[in-house]
Amino acid sequence: MESFYRIARLISLNGARVASAFLIAMVILVLVDIIRRTCFGTSFIIVGEYAGYLLLGLSFMAFAYTLSVGKHISITLVTSRLHGRVKKYISLFVSVLALAFCAYFGFHIFEMTKVSYQSMTVSQSVIRTPLFIPQLVILIGMVLLTFQFFILTCQEVFESILGRKCRKL
Repeated sequence: MESFYRIARLISLNGARVASAFLIAMVILVLVDIIRRTCFGTSFIIVGEYAGYLLLGLSFMAFAYTLSVGKHISITLVTSRLHGRVKKYISLFVSVLALAFCAYFGFHIFEMTKVSYQSMTVSQSVIRTPLFIPQLVILIGMVLLTFQFFILTCQEVFESILGRKCRKL
C-alpha cells in the first residue's frame, strides 16, 4: 500500500511540475510579446492563442496535485456542522460522486481528442494548431485528477467503512 501512495504522490507532483513549466512558458511568451510590441510596434500572432492553451494546460495539470495536498475547492457549509460517522459518510459520497464525474468527463474528453486527431481538426487562427494537442493535455490532466479522486475515495472507504486511519498523500 505504501508503494501505491508513493506512486500517486509522484504522479501528482509531476503534474504540478508540468503545470509550473506551462506557467513559466506563458509568462515568457507574454513578456517577449510585450517587449516586441513596445520596441518594434508589432506583436506575435500566436500569443493569445498559445497563452490560452498554456493556461488551460496548467490548470488541468495542477488539479490532481491541488487535490492531493488538500487544497482543492470544497464547500464546507454543511460538513462543518456535521460530526463523526455522518461527516465521514457524506465525505465518502462526495468523493464517489466526484470520481464518477471525473471519469465521465474524462471519457468524453478522450472521445473528443480521438475525433480531433482522426479528423485532423485545427484551430481557426492563422497558425492552425492541431486541436488534439491541447486536448491531449486536458485529457492527461483529467486522468490525473480521476486517479487522485480514486485514491481519495479509497482512503474515505478505509476510514468510513473499515474504521482504519489511512495515511494522507
